[in-house]
Amino acid sequence: MQASLCLAPFRQTLQSWAHVDSLDDFTNKFADTVLGTSQEAPLLNSDVAKRVCEAISEWIRGHESQFTAEDCPNLVKLQQLARNFEICTGRKGYLDRPTTLEKTISAAIILTEHSKNSFVIYPNSSHPLKENSVKEHCKNILNPGRINPPNQTLFISKSKVMAFVENARDQFKSDCNISKQMIAIYFKNAGLNAQNSFFSFLRPDDDIFFSHIISSLPQSMTHCNLARCALLQDQHVEMIVNRLKKLQSLDISYCPLLTDKTIESIAKSQLQILALAGCNLTNQGAAKIFGGLIMESLETLDLSRCNNLTDEFVENIDLEMNGMLLNNNISLKNLILFECPRLSHDDILKLSTLLNVNIPSQYNHPELNEMINRANRYCESKTQ
Repeated sequence: MQASLCLAPFRQTLQSWAHVDSLDDFTNKFADTVLGTSQEAPLLNSDVAKRVCEAISEWIRGHESQFTAEDCPNLVKLQQLARNFEICTGRKGYLDRPTTLEKTISAAIILTEHSKNSFVIYPNSSHPLKENSVKEHCKNILNPGRINPPNQTLFISKSKVMAFVENARDQFKSDCNISKQMIAIYFKNAGLNAQNSFFSFLRPDDDIFFSHIISSLPQSMTHCNLARCALLQDQHVEMIVNRLKKLQSLDISYCPLLTDKTIESIAKSQLQILALAGCNLTNQGAAKIFGGLIMESLETLDLSRCNNLTDEFVENIDLEMNGMLLNNNISLKNLILFECPRLSHDDILKLSTLLNVNIPSQYNHPELNEMINRANRYCESKTQ
């Protein structure tokens, strides 16, 4: 019995069993493929009927670690066929219901819906990747079991995100097209927290994989959160800005490898919200933001905890503006400079007057929070 089962790949076998033309076909197929015999069909023989149920149950239990959400439709079909099979054989007194087989299939279906591997796509799968199935996988990671009101933070299972990243990395090594689709569908459905969680599980040796991730991001993305991404470098920011033309908000706070060169790419963008908190920017580098095209769209800029900024930063901004204020080309409303130890109170007052913007004295600024929450609600609404 086991020898015949091992000849067929797991999903090919499951699909073959689930897609039969009739109950006769179902029973004869099991008598042949499961028991390796062409003897009398299970419906006509009590011993064969019991052996079929035992064999299928054993096979399902033996493959329980491989079940994913992709298998759920086939298991549901198999469950219905098995019930019909059991009803027919039960009438003849062969089997007592509910049988072990029925219980085993029910348990397998629950496993596909709730196990932490329910989103995994196995390498060398014989089935093409389908967006709908992977979207369901992503939803299982991003918001398992419920839909939150839009003003609440999305629940994220970090262990599942980590496993998804590992799976995407493995696929990148074996079939980069599948990995590309996985990443695109994930970020199409991910809110800001889920995006950040994904990037947090990148490893120090993932530089090539990281570039692959960026090239896989959906070009329709409007918000991106890479805060505290230890791998993010200047060239990656340039790739992101060049690829995501519709980007409205970008959070690259506390990314230790970023330098002033990052500003060259960002200054040409049309971002509305830009967070650079805790970045290693110089006075000259940070000031270049104020001389770029971005100032026509930028509404909120967060430079909190940029410890290198001094009064020279204020002077450089004045030079970079180059008459832009006189032409009313500035849309900036909020400049966040919380905990910048080398900027004095007088420096901040001068900036507020120069730019005619609000510079909150507290980091928990209501207007900024509302803008960020609006971005979160937009992202998270796509998973509902």
